[in-house]
Amino acid sequence: MTASSHPVLPEERLAAGVARLAVRHQGRYSLETVQRLIADSYEQLAESAHVSTHLVVLAERFAAASPPCWIPCPAPEASPPRATLHPRLRKNR
Repeated sequence: MTASSHPVLPEERLAAGVARLAVRHQGRYSLETVQRLIADSYEQLAESAHVSTHLVVLAERFAAASPPCWIPCPAPEASPPRATLHPRLRKNR
């Protein structure tokens, strides 16, 4: 039996959230990274949850709000510095 490269989701309803976040972060994070992020978020919230009714939605929102430090953030595109002159200085030129 071969092991799957995709992490196992603790709740099958999390797959919809994975799909939404994967589309939002397409080109930045892999599908496996998004799955791991949502699975970790779900497990962290489930540890202290007294009611699990909305745990799936909360896990997706938690994952979307703050990517953890183990996900490398893409470097912002460099843009040349832009200087603007104060309107009074432009009149003198």
